[in-house]
Amino acid sequence: MKSKRFAETFKLYRDICHYQSGQLERNRNDILFEEDRLMIDVFSSKTQGFEYHLYILAIAMLIESRLPNNALVNGNIDYDQCVKAKQWADQYLSSLIEIPVRVDVDKLLSRTAQIKDE
Repeated sequence: MKSKRFAETFKLYRDICHYQSGQLERNRNDILFEEDRLMIDVFSSKTQGFEYHLYILAIAMLIESRLPNNALVNGNIDYDQCVKAKQWADQYLSSLIEIPVRVDVDKLLSRTAQIKDE
């Protein structure tokens, strides 16, 4: 609001079936998902460097926290940004969110240990 700068439009559909339909563009497999599961981008626009980056990151972190093993935060993020986004979001939530798997070493190692093939 302070900058009066426009941002991209981000849509988040209430019904998860929207994301499970075959009509969406699917990306290649992700090593952190089980075999034969494809990634579907939800927020695919670049937010790094914009004032709203931490807020979009917090929303993505909320989704990953509430849908473990079904959602992954991805992008140009680091641990410190995730901590800031978590601090902001947690003040409004009754159930706290988690730091994303991709920037939490212990969670990442645990998740990759479950992969059958090296």
